[in-house]
Amino acid sequence: MPDHNTKLLLVVFLPVALSIIMFGMGLSLTLNDFRRVKDEPRAIIIGLIAQLALLPALGFLFAWAFRLSPPLAIGMVLLCSAPGGPTSNLLSFIGKGDVALSVSLTAVAGIITVFSIPWIVNLGVHTFSDAATVQTELPILLTVAKIGGVVVIPVTCGMWVRARSRHAPAMTRIVQRLSFCILGCLVIGAVLKERARMPEFLAAAGIAVLAHNTAALLLGFVCGRLMRLNRAQSVTISLEVGMQNAALAIGLALQMEDGVIVAIPSVIFGVWSYFSCGAVALLSRWAARKHEHVSSSTHYSHT
Repeated sequence: MPDHNTKLLLVVFLPVALSIIMFGMGLSLTLNDFRRVKDEPRAIIIGLIAQLALLPALGFLFAWAFRLSPPLAIGMVLLCSAPGGPTSNLLSFIGKGDVALSVSLTAVAGIITVFSIPWIVNLGVHTFSDAATVQTELPILLTVAKIGGVVVIPVTCGMWVRARSRHAPAMTRIVQRLSFCILGCLVIGAVLKERARMPEFLAAAGIAVLAHNTAALLLGFVCGRLMRLNRAQSVTISLEVGMQNAALAIGLALQMEDGVIVAIPSVIFGVWSYFSCGAVALLSRWAARKHEHVSSSTHYSHT
């Protein structure tokens, strides 16, 4: 489980790093992006249903199917009730998804989960525990501050800079490259920091977490396609459903009784999700480029 230095990484470095990433995303957005999303509320509604209702239900199902111990089962439910991670916005950008939709879903879901997390987690406690030995307390103001601090404020600042500064294009390239470096550092740092206990974590709940994450990514994409959303929107919903805010989930878990064990699914997910969701983003980017190439070739053949 995270030691003092790891907690410092999660509490201090991770929010700052994600804020930089989100500032870079803001540099790539304009108000027109959000106006377009406002004109297409169906995509937001579908994404919210998939993330806030279907994903937690999937968490209960996998916790039961893999016969996880009560603390691990509650940890799985807690992870699935957490809002989407801000990194999903960057991955949506990499995967040529609908970035404005991604940012909107992250922000809206983040506010809603402030109120939904306690209810879902308490339901998990009553479902998987014979006696309510695990208690949770939601730090509402802190949660809202985290969401605003690493998503809304940096994105708004980035959009303001883009609208005001003629140097915004150059800044965008620099911050995007920095974002890739930060992502790499987060992945490598997480693996190295927890390498001694990774076998223990993987043995306890690894297969369940990996299987659930795969199912969540498929769930988001299938929901989008079944509801006739376009490829970019479906990919975005897939990443929003598949990339949960593991840092927030760990922080909430550590405030509970048996918190060290409850946090294990989120620790595993915090490392694995960068690889799984990153792979989805890269695959989506490749598919989009291939489609663009085919469309371009078809256009020139007709002309």
